[in-house]
Amino acid sequence: MPANSPVRLVSEHVDAEGMPLDLASAAVEIINIIRPVVAIGRFIMFAALALHQHRQWYDKFAAGDDDGLEAFAEEVRRLYPFFPFIGGRARHPFEWKGYRFHEGDWVLLDLHGTNHDRRLFLEPDRFIPERGLSWKTHGFDFIPHGGGNPATTHRCPGEAVTVALIMEAVRLLTRSMAYQVPDQDMTVSLARMPARPKSGFRIDNVRRKPG
Repeated sequence: MPANSPVRLVSEHVDAEGMPLDLASAAVEIINIIRPVVAIGRFIMFAALALHQHRQWYDKFAAGDDDGLEAFAEEVRRLYPFFPFIGGRARHPFEWKGYRFHEGDWVLLDLHGTNHDRRLFLEPDRFIPERGLSWKTHGFDFIPHGGGNPATTHRCPGEAVTVALIMEAVRLLTRSMAYQVPDQDMTVSLARMPARPKSGFRIDNVRRKPG
């Protein structure tokens, strides 16, 4: 097993007193690595769908042009439905824009709705990477993983890794492999979350690109 593999790092970790993690804690740490990677796979599927539906971006990235790649990944996260909302309980009573919240009240943040709000995004139902969105600068408007600063708020600390993995997947899809997209039902229903194309976006005749 490689020295820097996640499983090895977790299994060989010791605390300040030299004690290893107990089995349950080690299992939780491994799951905390696997779970988000599997979740990001849904965004990668939507990125592949976007490349198919917007061929000009496929051709651009296939030619080796990285300009706009991060914006492409971010627009995938904005447009396509992944997680509908996050929730939490009010820790103390407060009032916000005329609404009263009592301690213990549930509060839901509409992630998908905010990312499609016409007051925040021009033509929100169109795929427009030229918006130049970034989780780094749109704290409470562009919120596919929650809002604010990840160090102090509910924004996911793994957001940078998510964007990086989507970008690398796009490079692989456009530069390292060739494939065909058979006829299928690519409609995306919002009746189920996390959503996906009805056919799951199937590809076949996958092969390595020369060079």
